[in-house]
Amino acid sequence: MSNGTAQHNHSTAVTVEDLRTRRDELKLLREVRELEYQEIARSQSLTAESLHGYMDYTNYVDPREWLTDSFGQPLGAMLGMAATDAREDGRDRPVIETEQDLTDMRSIARVMVKLNPYLTGVLDDLTNYVIGTGFTYTAMGRSKRNANPQLVSIVQDLLDEFEDLNKWSGNLEREIFQRGTRDGEAPLRLHHVGYGQVKSRIVEPEYITEPRGMVRELEEYVAFHHPHLLNWDSEPSSWSFGVHTPERDIEDHLGYFAEWNASGSDWEYICASDMVFIKSNTDRNVKRGLSDFYPVEGFSDRAMKLARNIASGATVQAAIAFIEQYETGVTGSQIVSMNEAVKSYTRSERKPGGGIKFNNVSHLDEATKLDMPNGRSFIAGPMGQSSAPLYLEVLQALLRAIGTRFSMPEYMVSGDASNGNYASSVEAGTPFVKACEAKQFFYSSHFKDMMWRVIRFGFAAGRFKGYANSFQEIKRQIEIDVAAPDIEVRDPHIATQRRAILFGKGILSAKTWAAQEGEDYEQELENIRADKKDNFEPVPNIISGSSVAVPAALGAPDMELGNASAPTAGSPAETPVASPALESIAKTIIGDIFSEAYP
Repeated sequence: MSNGTAQHNHSTAVTVEDLRTRRDELKLLREVRELEYQEIARSQSLTAESLHGYMDYTNYVDPREWLTDSFGQPLGAMLGMAATDAREDGRDRPVIETEQDLTDMRSIARVMVKLNPYLTGVLDDLTNYVIGTGFTYTAMGRSKRNANPQLVSIVQDLLDEFEDLNKWSGNLEREIFQRGTRDGEAPLRLHHVGYGQVKSRIVEPEYITEPRGMVRELEEYVAFHHPHLLNWDSEPSSWSFGVHTPERDIEDHLGYFAEWNASGSDWEYICASDMVFIKSNTDRNVKRGLSDFYPVEGFSDRAMKLARNIASGATVQAAIAFIEQYETGVTGSQIVSMNEAVKSYTRSERKPGGGIKFNNVSHLDEATKLDMPNGRSFIAGPMGQSSAPLYLEVLQALLRAIGTRFSMPEYMVSGDASNGNYASSVEAGTPFVKACEAKQFFYSSHFKDMMWRVIRFGFAAGRFKGYANSFQEIKRQIEIDVAAPDIEVRDPHIATQRRAILFGKGILSAKTWAAQEGEDYEQELENIRADKKDNFEPVPNIISGSSVAVPAALGAPDMELGNASAPTAGSPAETPVASPALESIAKTIIGDIFSEAYP
């Protein structure tokens, strides 16, 4: 038994050499793990730094900033802006030379609009003034064409169906305008889903890209499926920036190449007839658009930094009420004695390293007068200094530069209404109103073009069978009126009288009039027909030799066109007398509109 035990102990004995080897292995393992921990910590630090820089858009640097340094100097001639190849293949050198340039500028604009409250406000204000609650689309017969009323009705039905299906008016319209302003582009894809019904979908600008390594195969595909687009044997194509055009006619958009995933495996060729491509801020022979905010990126960046620093500094400075300064030679015991004399109470707090710290607190009531003893003087706090107004003036100058880009008065950018008058800034003829009207015309022309494409889909689906033999016949008889909301401030009574005169002259339709007044035309006609069941009484002498029935509860309209005077119980009704001009307006309003309501 003892021999077996001894033998077992001998076989399991660990030598000193084994222990040393094991120690070295553990030491090496610990060093490896320490290096791993250091690498992890370094990676985390780099990640945090990268994320911080990514989220802070003010750290972005425009790589083209140097281009604006020396225009008119020898360097300016080296930029290539006037070279023969500056606009080659739809480029706009040196600003737009590659798709990466567009991506960078769009990315910066998107981040700034989301994080910079000044630019967010600018975009919202522009949208509210230019688009407002939405445009109005009205089908009407062309003058002297004797359009079939049924044809007009079918066109209007298609327009209304498109608006309802796509939540268009005042909804998708606003998004398209905001995207076009922010990105410089707003591509809108049209999908015919049957029976003239058309769905619209926004295509992200970055999805439209130049085909990579497959131009020949793509041209064979397009030539097979769309042989009418181009004379493929004699006319070479250009595919730069994802826009398919003839090589020598960059303005003629034939189609667009879209990649729906990052790998490029899911792609589609979209004919120009199925895409409304809205671009702005570049010339026609430049294939892609440029953000409205690109010229003011630097100003908005500096304005945001300055406003943030002013706010941060003011927050710190506001916490310092005043400073007590002791003269040279005042001892510590004297300082303690002075503080004891003015303290209201003592507050204790724990120190981070342990122990308790006592602080004297002095409570000053309103309008307290301070008596400074010998050896101590009073110095106003930082908020009492006069440097802050200088920074605010610089901030206002930066914001004015941003406002100039959009013809906006300063208060619309800064929010400071003390140096601006709202009514005068939105009167007819002011720069801001003219700029907004120009944008309304720009977008209404694109929207009208889109609506005609919707009508074409309806014609192809057979919606006009029996009423039109060709799409061109529809366009010859019908026109689409796109009415934008009013921008300038107007006296509502004067505006109504003006519209009444235009309506009486046959210049303005009743439906457009109702839209400009902010009323739903069809709904108001239904309401008027419903009022037919109420008790009506004639109002004499408004129109010479005739009388018109109006609801008794409303009373007789007075001569100001819009103020109803309710009859007083027990008093005889007075007979109003109208001037010839007001008779004409009243006849227009009551005679024509009521006759339409009561056929």
